[in-house]
Amino acid sequence: MNTSTPSKILIVQERIPHYRIALFDRLGQEEHLDVTVLHSGKPTASPDRLYHEIIVNQRALGMLRYQDRVMELSQAFDLVILMFDMRYVSTLRLLLNSGRVPVILWGIGLGQREWVNKLRMAVMNKAKGLILYDGAVIPRFVEKGFPEERIFVASNTVHVNHTVDWSTPRQHFLFVGVFKERKRVQDLLSAFYCARHELPEYIHVNIVGSGDQRPELEAQAAELGIADRISFLGKITENEKLAPLFASAIAYVSPGHVGLSVLQSFAYGVPVVTMKETFHGPEANNMQDGVNSLLYDGSIEQLKDKLIYLANNSDVALQLGKNAYEYYSENRTIDKMSAGFTDAIEYVLST
Repeated sequence: MNTSTPSKILIVQERIPHYRIALFDRLGQEEHLDVTVLHSGKPTASPDRLYHEIIVNQRALGMLRYQDRVMELSQAFDLVILMFDMRYVSTLRLLLNSGRVPVILWGIGLGQREWVNKLRMAVMNKAKGLILYDGAVIPRFVEKGFPEERIFVASNTVHVNHTVDWSTPRQHFLFVGVFKERKRVQDLLSAFYCARHELPEYIHVNIVGSGDQRPELEAQAAELGIADRISFLGKITENEKLAPLFASAIAYVSPGHVGLSVLQSFAYGVPVVTMKETFHGPEANNMQDGVNSLLYDGSIEQLKDKLIYLANNSDVALQLGKNAYEYYSENRTIDKMSAGFTDAIEYVLST
């Protein structure tokens, strides 16, 4: 690969969520890369951004999506990184014409819908490389004939620029996320109600997020008579505002689905409490029961017991948090994630 002139890299996304900015900035720090992100969301540009962005119109037809001008604009780049999302006709179109510009697919790899997985498998060989969230699915792609040397892992994570103060008193349980049924926030309220008489009176629950379920959750807290110990704080995404909430949290509790929240909690030195068996995101593979997390069988009774145990054994909760922070620091920083991208880019451009 010629390193005298930066290679022009186009990354195609639906939008740029706040937690992806750090990744694209980190890739933009590489002297041999000139990074542009094409998307259909709100602008993220600011004077300190280290990547360029192109915003295009996106159209929908049922489940399908089409982003305008992807094929046209891609021709000005040395390599394109596309979403491994088969809903995007624009992605398929460029992939099937990838002889014009080398393509890397980036994403979770496999989903729940088997017909979509079959489509992924059918078109993946058009790509010069795969970047996956998790290495556990690599054998399935190899079995289908995709060369293992063209598969790279960029373990999904979030960047948190924060130093943990382990002396901060931990006095509440924390949930951060969108209020959706799969999150089962109502279970947290029910378990806290059942546990309340066995918890120190100063222990409460901070709930950060937004969604249609908020009125129902507030009504549930009122009906259970625990509204004075439940704080609904609205949507918060800024690290500087989240930091004090995590710093004083005994544990992050998400009874249902968990994803990037696992790594976010670990980055702040906070263990995770969630169900053993549910459709978690691949980030759940970072959890180790009894080491950096506590897993339970999905019942209110067991969740109640976990809350009581952690609230009354601060040394255990603190050690779980320290283990979580150490794991994040050694394995899941944004530098680790960006290295998966640079390895894939360098491989494809040199072959």
